[in-house]
Amino acid sequence: MNWTNTALLVLAAIVLVFLESVIDTPRRWLGAQVDFLPVLAIYAAMRLNLKTLAILAISGGLAFDTLSRNPLGAGILPLWLVGFAGYHCRELVLRDQWAAQSMIGGMACLGAALLSLILLSTFNRHDALMAWNENNPDLARPIDIELNIIPLGGRDSGPLAGWGSWWTLLVMTTGGVLAGPAVFGVFDRLGRLFNYAAATESTFRKDREIVRGRT
Repeated sequence: MNWTNTALLVLAAIVLVFLESVIDTPRRWLGAQVDFLPVLAIYAAMRLNLKTLAILAISGGLAFDTLSRNPLGAGILPLWLVGFAGYHCRELVLRDQWAAQSMIGGMACLGAALLSLILLSTFNRHDALMAWNENNPDLARPIDIELNIIPLGGRDSGPLAGWGSWWTLLVMTTGGVLAGPAVFGVFDRLGRLFNYAAATESTFRKDREIVRGRT
């Protein structure tokens, strides 16, 4: 495993999470938070290996959960699953073409958002059921449970799933489409800058002597 590429990806993930939490202008203008961690995860899966993907998913997911209202550890699984799916499909994708990079970037962000939505909804419903059972021990089941966990550092109020979720998914997918070629281009250049190029071996040696004559 190339530790230089891994360190660059982890550093970029932490910096992106910090910038997303500090710079609030895109969220106020668009009404949703753009998340680029899935694009980094799909790059690690497409260009590197599963070890780098695991390190990126853990470090980036924990950093994201620390600076958001998500339960600690909820951001790890979506990143890992998206990257794992991309790793097993990388031989079927033209990874060096910008159109393919845009497509897989958008699919990565959409998939991670949907997985986070399902995961956080499960966490929230379990907590709501526990609280309802403690407050109503004599009743059989709850009438209604409102989902109110804040997703992906996105909105300040409102339920997790609703009509606004479609707009959030659209914004995140579009962000992934635009960020895909940029992430591949930048980290490919950084990889060539900080790593030695692999030596190409040939069966022809320049110092060999060719004996010419009759056979």
